[in-house]
Amino acid sequence: MYRVLRWAPLCLLISHIALKALFPERSVLLDLFLYNAIWIFAIAAIAQSPLSNDPVALAAASLASTFWGFGSILNSYGDFY
Repeated sequence: MYRVLRWAPLCLLISHIALKALFPERSVLLDLFLYNAIWIFAIAAIAQSPLSNDPVALAAASLASTFWGFGSILNSYGDFY
């Protein structure tokens, strides 16, 4: 499962960039859901990473990504509603 989760944020980011190039207008699906799915999958990948990595660094990266993600959701939601 970790091998799939590890590549999911990158694939979502590439998908978002490609779709925004094709459809540059504002879209709830692209700008609110797909963009914010990137950080959610990034946190899932960090949380599933092996504990042989530095646990303090994993916790700090998860916390930083979570704070950034909540700010991103609030900003994206504010743009549409």
